[in-house]
Amino acid sequence: MPLKLDIKKKLCSRSERVKCVEIHTQQPWVVAGLYNGNIIIYDYITQAVLKSFEVSNFPIRCAKFIPRMHWLIVGSDDKNIRVYNYNTLDKVKTFQAHDDYIRSVIVHPTLPYILTSSDDCMIKLWDWEKNWEQKQSYEGHGHYVMQIVFNPKDYTTFASASLDRTVKIWGITGTSNAHYSLIGHTQGVNCVEYYPGGDKPYIISGGDDMKIRVWDYQTKQCIHTLSGHHHNISSVIFHSDLPLIISTSEDSTVKLWHSSTFRLETTLNYGMERGWAQSCGNKLLAIGFDEGTMVLKLGSDEPLCSMTNTGYIIWVKNNEINSANLRVNECDLIDGEIVNLIVKETETCEFFPQYIKHSPNGRAFALCGDGDYVIKSSRAFRSQGYGSSQEFAWSSSGFGDFAIRLGNTVKILRDNEEKVSYKAPFTVENIFGGFLLAVKGDEYCDFVDWESGALIRRINISPRQIYWSESGKNVAIILEENFFILQFKHDAVGKTQVEDDGYPEAFELMFEILENINSGLWLSECFLFTTSNNKLNYCLGGKSMTLVTLDKKMFIIGYIPQQNRVYLMDCDRNVISFTIMLSFIEYQIAVVQEDFEKAEAIFPSIPENYHNKCAKFLDSLGYKEEAMAITTDKDHKFDLALQLSNLEEAYEIAQGDDQNDTKWKMVGDLALLGGNFDLAESCMAKSKDWNGLLLLYTSIAQGDKIRDLAETTIKEGKMNVAFVCYFLLKDTDKCIDCLIKSGRIPEAAFFARTYAPSRISDVVKMWKEYVSKYSKVTADSLTDPTEYLDKFPEIQLALKAEKTLKNFYSQSFGAENYATAMSVFDMDFLSLVAEDENIDIMQILSQPPECPDDPFESS
Repeated sequence: MPLKLDIKKKLCSRSERVKCVEIHTQQPWVVAGLYNGNIIIYDYITQAVLKSFEVSNFPIRCAKFIPRMHWLIVGSDDKNIRVYNYNTLDKVKTFQAHDDYIRSVIVHPTLPYILTSSDDCMIKLWDWEKNWEQKQSYEGHGHYVMQIVFNPKDYTTFASASLDRTVKIWGITGTSNAHYSLIGHTQGVNCVEYYPGGDKPYIISGGDDMKIRVWDYQTKQCIHTLSGHHHNISSVIFHSDLPLIISTSEDSTVKLWHSSTFRLETTLNYGMERGWAQSCGNKLLAIGFDEGTMVLKLGSDEPLCSMTNTGYIIWVKNNEINSANLRVNECDLIDGEIVNLIVKETETCEFFPQYIKHSPNGRAFALCGDGDYVIKSSRAFRSQGYGSSQEFAWSSSGFGDFAIRLGNTVKILRDNEEKVSYKAPFTVENIFGGFLLAVKGDEYCDFVDWESGALIRRINISPRQIYWSESGKNVAIILEENFFILQFKHDAVGKTQVEDDGYPEAFELMFEILENINSGLWLSECFLFTTSNNKLNYCLGGKSMTLVTLDKKMFIIGYIPQQNRVYLMDCDRNVISFTIMLSFIEYQIAVVQEDFEKAEAIFPSIPENYHNKCAKFLDSLGYKEEAMAITTDKDHKFDLALQLSNLEEAYEIAQGDDQNDTKWKMVGDLALLGGNFDLAESCMAKSKDWNGLLLLYTSIAQGDKIRDLAETTIKEGKMNVAFVCYFLLKDTDKCIDCLIKSGRIPEAAFFARTYAPSRISDVVKMWKEYVSKYSKVTADSLTDPTEYLDKFPEIQLALKAEKTLKNFYSQSFGAENYATAMSVFDMDFLSLVAEDENIDIMQILSQPPECPDDPFESS
């Protein structure tokens, strides 16, 4: 059975011919060495060019990152090795390493050494800590040395591939002669690679004979030959995580072979002409072609892992099965920190697993892959069953039932014996376990009864994953960009008329959540999940709420109720845990279900540090009084008091935080809306809301308080408020003083000319003194109206009008005389004063208004 390989493009960039590529081990970078002598460093996540520079006019055939030194080392056809700081692009070192083209360079993982090989048939060892001293040279090949690689299980040995048709094994210590040679290729050997795992002593090589040979370097024998390419093979590598041999050829194809069965899994051709080089990272493959660089992602980021609710965890890397107990160091657990695992047992699986899952009772686990499955006991790893299968799924019934898929036929087994089978009317792509068996097709998903194999319901979607709650009441159906929460109505099955698509009433759509999720888990009736934007969320009542923001991509693997901790695993198989109180989740579920008696019974068991979270949850659902009763967060309580118009509570909280002007202002606004003017005035004064106080005093006609406010705001430097206060009080002298104190002398002069001509001489004098500091001509152009009566003939009348109005403004009027007093502002005082200098405004106001002529009578 072919491997399920999800292959996605991460980067595709067109350029000149690419002769070498290298993936950075710590950054999302890939470097491409071009035939035209240039280097390009890409960010394969953003697809941006980070660095691009010219090394020489000669082709570059090898480039390697040295992350611990922040270096990029480059070898080219001008026979030189160049070392750059890849952050600053400063050149660290340049030296001639060989007498011919440099074909390959590799970096020792721990020592300050590099190895180089060349068309001069030589391999050389260099020490950068000794100013790039040549430590050793190796001779023995009779033609170009095309590639060299270190042995990942023994860094003191390395292998070389040459056009002399041999692969030779060498050591960096001792003799400079080859330990032995692997002979079998009929033409030149272009590439060589060691198997990265510890279970197979393999070397692979590819050459111009279009063959890939697999060698056992212990017996020095060729154990297999892979054929399929139609031109020279440029590069071969083992994938670091997947059981794959990947080969790149001048026939423009990239072939993926199974490293255990040596079966050809797939052939890739992206139309970028000849392939020259490749580099493998974690789930990544970079390839250099004639027409550019490509980075592919192979497989899923999700680690193969399963965990029981008692804390027993198993995970798979390649063919190795590891296990650990998460309850060993319970006291040392810290939220968000990596859990120190003590690996208890390691076993090798005979096939490459692509599925691993514990049975619901945790006593056994199943592995499935390469067309086979095996069931093992959780602790002793004893085999409890095996067989052929393309997919595997456990039933949550507790009887040990499971399902396997063979083509379009799904078989349900109990005690390793077939109980019933189901054949879908569409092409089956996958199966999912749980309360019902889910059979997925390209457009449909059938839910099937475990006992009878009968169709319960067919839905017109193709889910990526399905998660059932423990009760079997709810199910989460995961799609690419969203997921649905359905309620399974067990009572509806069998009671209604069955149709071609099953029972129409079997499922009811509860919610749709627009989240792209990576993994999920039900805690009681609450769905916990991780999102593609690295958040740990939970879903209740159709709302998605964030528990934790994660620092990288993680996947939920399980929950231990006794610890109240959820466990996650990252792409590097590190285990991380977070505290999630089950009582807190159950309380929220009870509230959502409006079972308030149950919620009150659960609440005492919730730790006090979760009470505020409970209050915020109640607040989000509109239960504000209940939230206010349990919250201990003063800010939250204050907000709730305002929303509930509880002035007494809000005022008491504001008193406890006397320095917070914002709270006093909010309480004052609420009191003002409620007509509690005394409380509003007190709050506005404490919050220094001068504008609010001005509005309040003018609305309730408090002239004395307006004057007090003016004096207070002058001390506070709020001249604009003070000016308005005095203007409302008709105290023109104080208005002018405010303008002068705030440095607005020109405005003071114009104000005096309009409202207080008795002050104009003083203000104009001040204005001239101020302006003369900058321009004497401008100062001389300013004129005092009292000194030039011929040019300002009405100034005398204005002075008399001012005196008359001051006498009028000094009097007080009741609200019943408002209309009479306001009529003063419709009078032409200058004309009245011109007619009678001793005019009595009160006498004019006391006269009854003249009746207008009756138009009908005059006609």
